[in-house]
Amino acid sequence: MVYFSTGREEEEEEQQPNGKTQKDGRLLNGRISFLNFETSQINKCLDFISSKQLRCSRGVQHTGIPASDKNIIKATGEGAFKFADLFKEKLNINLDKVEEMSSLVSGANFLLKAVPSEAFTYVNGQRNYVQVDHNDLYPYLLVNIESGVSMIKF
Repeated sequence: MVYFSTGREEEEEEQQPNGKTQKDGRLLNGRISFLNFETSQINKCLDFISSKQLRCSRGVQHTGIPASDKNIIKATGEGAFKFADLFKEKLNINLDKVEEMSSLVSGANFLLKAVPSEAFTYVNGQRNYVQVDHNDLYPYLLVNIESGVSMIKF
């Protein structure tokens, strides 16, 4: 799960319900957070979404988001199909099922543009930040490690 937050929660340490480490990136006066929930813990995921009110579009009147789109979230992978009815039933959320690789590329492009500390190389164990030209992101290598490994060169 990836979500963006602003305000008080930005200053607080997030406690991830599954005990795994959360990676945060600060941007746009807020924080983008990455969480991992195993499918066997789907109810913890639903509880987390509910407790953080992630299904609610705060400030919708300022975003231009139509009211009918307020309870739609993007989802990838098999779980997007497997748990769609559960999300609708428990949280009144409709899952918009999107292709995983295109979603990963869009997310990587967003991070490269919005979070300067996301682009770096390691040389002799030292992190070296790379200046990214926002008008020319390519080429780069995207490596995704989940239950399998995907590598795409752009």
